[in-house]
Amino acid sequence: MDLRPLLGPGEGLNTDEWVANEFGGAPLNDRRLSARLVKSVEMLATYPGQKINADSRSDRTAINAFYRLIDMPEESAVSVENILAPNRERSIQRIRGQGKATVLMLQDGTDLRFAIRPACDGLQVIGQNQTSAKSLGLHLHATLAVSAEGLPLGVMRMGFDDLGDETSAKGQERKQAQAVREAEEGKKVQYRMQRWKDGFTDIVQAVREVGGRTRIVSVCDREADCFELFDWQRRHPRVELLVRAKHDRVLGPRHPKLFTVMRTGEPDGLIDIEIEALTARPKSNGKQASPARLKRAATCELRYRQVTLPATGAMANAEPITLSAVHIVELNPPEGEDPVQWHLLTTLAVGSANEAADVVGYYLQCWKVEDYFRVLKSGCRVEFLLFRTPERLRRAIAINGVIAWRIMVMALLERQVPDCEPGLMFTDVELDFLREYAVEYGLPAPHRPRDAVRVVAHLGGYRERKGDAGPGNQVMWHGQTRLSSATLGFRIGYNAMKRHLLHSGK
Repeated sequence: MDLRPLLGPGEGLNTDEWVANEFGGAPLNDRRLSARLVKSVEMLATYPGQKINADSRSDRTAINAFYRLIDMPEESAVSVENILAPNRERSIQRIRGQGKATVLMLQDGTDLRFAIRPACDGLQVIGQNQTSAKSLGLHLHATLAVSAEGLPLGVMRMGFDDLGDETSAKGQERKQAQAVREAEEGKKVQYRMQRWKDGFTDIVQAVREVGGRTRIVSVCDREADCFELFDWQRRHPRVELLVRAKHDRVLGPRHPKLFTVMRTGEPDGLIDIEIEALTARPKSNGKQASPARLKRAATCELRYRQVTLPATGAMANAEPITLSAVHIVELNPPEGEDPVQWHLLTTLAVGSANEAADVVGYYLQCWKVEDYFRVLKSGCRVEFLLFRTPERLRRAIAINGVIAWRIMVMALLERQVPDCEPGLMFTDVELDFLREYAVEYGLPAPHRPRDAVRVVAHLGGYRERKGDAGPGNQVMWHGQTRLSSATLGFRIGYNAMKRHLLHSGK
């Protein structure tokens, strides 16, 4: 019998508890630093995207303590991994709470762009425009754990490239050290592939703490389509792998190519999916331009096959790998739009159209990590942080990474766990205010979590018009910020009324 602790998806996430739960006891080699981290995050989380002094509880001592924490030496225990450690531990407990269900580990990366900062030595060159002007920043590669239905369970990892600005002194040192490593290993280290491999290795380590009941699937986008990653999974089969194929591989002499094999034959069924919207992206930094796309429902043909990939490149002598392949192509796309078409490769066994549809559903959850990056950038505004070293930026981004995760949970929990109590997410004072607000604006009383979340969304501008989907992350972070201010005023007014009644003898 497994007696290791487990958690429900929203357990311990209300305003009074969640920061201590998700940051408390961080292994920073000093209990005072760990306590300082909790107090700092409590103030930062009240108004996401604002400076710490936006919180009324902040004073000179609290503000200076936070900046001393962020400014600790690079070799100190105040690292991204240690800041995230408590959230990671509780994420594993939430994964255990899923029982025999499937949990998805969504990996993806994003560039965080920063304006040129004086004396900020070590930022990467992450972009270059047509005039050869360079954009400096950091590349973040994150792993977000979600349920098969898409409820975020925690931030498993936030990894950053440590290449540095090639024009800086430290960047040159790193470049020389890398050349030595390449000479020793006899091959070029592929940084992009290494991100995915490091992320997968971290998932393997986490699974050792999860136990054997939960099925774990690492889900990756096209950049991860590499034989080396599938070979790495072959050595660690406890974690399944699902990758959207990028390369139309030659499967062998006198064999058709991969995409041809996946597309041929009668469809094995039809599947209805919801295709997320895309904003237009101009051509930049070697990336192709992509047109805008509206969100839409699509009916797609579904095919599944078994394919064997031959070893390639530096691993040409390795054994071939047999995988399940799933292909979908949209029927009747809107006029002027190309049909959506995906080629998916997975180590999961696929023996029926239903199992193939499950694989497509797992891949669809990749949009959750895109949503996560959007909350991190737009809600928590991490690209506006003004710290002058990459290490300070990373620490602040890690803190905001957990804040962004909770914002997403607030938006999705009431849909995924409708039977939970509102007190799971809100304090008594917040619920008292939400009840009064609901009466004032004719909204359903927040007796259920769905109604409490809708009141918070109303604070953020959500009006639930006919045809509207549920409240998204943007209205939720606006609503949560307004709730913090409103609850402060509500509490002050309530205490003032009590003092007045006490002094008047009534």
